Amino acid sequence: YSDYQTYLYNRISELKQEGLGYRKIAKLLNAEGVKTPRNKEFLPASVHSILKKKKIRDERLNKEFEKKISRLRFEYDDS
Repeated sequence: YSDYQTYLYNRISELKQEGLGYRKIAKLLNAEGVKTPRNKEFLPASVHSILKKKKIRDERLNKEFEKKISRLRFEYDDS
């Protein structure tokens, strides 16, 4: 995540915890002149997308994988 994406996620999360909905958050950010990472105005879907994508990213990065050790065999063919 870039610094700007992190800022947006943190700002949106704070507003969501205060009880604001996606529509109100989008209106507030637009009124403050804040733009999306692609330099567009916020829509309620943009706000939802930022929260959703961060959650997916965190789940992917923190995923525990099953550790499995298997036999490995090398063969060298000199033909």
